[in-house]
Amino acid sequence: MLVKNKKLIKDKTKYNKNCKHQKGKTVIIILLFLVVLLGIVVGTSISKYQYSIYGKVMSQIAKPIIEIRKEESILVTASSPKASYTFEVRNYKEDEPNKVNINEVDMEYYIEIIGGKNDAIQFELYRGETEIQLTNNKTEKIQLIKGKKDTHLYRLDITYDKTKANSNTSINENVEIKIHSIQKA
Repeated sequence: MLVKNKKLIKDKTKYNKNCKHQKGKTVIIILLFLVVLLGIVVGTSISKYQYSIYGKVMSQIAKPIIEIRKEESILVTASSPKASYTFEVRNYKEDEPNKVNINEVDMEYYIEIIGGKNDAIQFELYRGETEIQLTNNKTEKIQLIKGKKDTHLYRLDITYDKTKANSNTSINENVEIKIHSIQKA
């Protein structure tokens, strides 16, 4: 019986080893199944998240109107060293008689005087009779209000001071007036 028990113990040990081996395979299969299942769930939730980020942006841009009315060119010489140039800035445009297009948005603009690199040429800008301060030949920002016809009248005085001229040669320069406009939101 002892021999039989020994054989029985050997068979039981073999059975236990096979059982442990089977349990190990089962655990590995279950873990692999869980990893695959987790991958599917995570992949689906990420793709759902990506699909949910959609939106539409729609905007309309109002047609800004800023119109400049000006004179013809002027000439400043040593014999007539001062001249005035008038112009106006408006927030409306008259396309036809009885048809006026008024700006639909508030606007800001500033005026820049380009030219006169020579110290002998001086600029003074007036709106009505009020002098407007120029910093580096530019004004501060000026408002144009929407929906109401508005006209700003300007006068640019250009003065040639021969005593400040660096040489006796003639100075031939063009002066350009630029209006920079900014549409307000």
